[in-house]
Amino acid sequence: MADPVMSLAEVAEFLGIKPESASRLLRRHGIKPRRGYLRSEVKSLERQQGRRTDLHKED
Repeated sequence: MADPVMSLAEVAEFLGIKPESASRLLRRHGIKPRRGYLRSEVKSLERQQGRRTDLHKED
């Protein structure tokens, strides 16, 4: 069975970001559209969210 595809709007909604940001993120990870974006590739993305670690010095 073929892997379902997602539109850029669906990818953005899935990731919780704007479509422009989703497009940049996908390009940065080498994910190219093939009549949409493969759901398995999109789901493999791990968004790293959290606080910045470069602002805190370790004791």
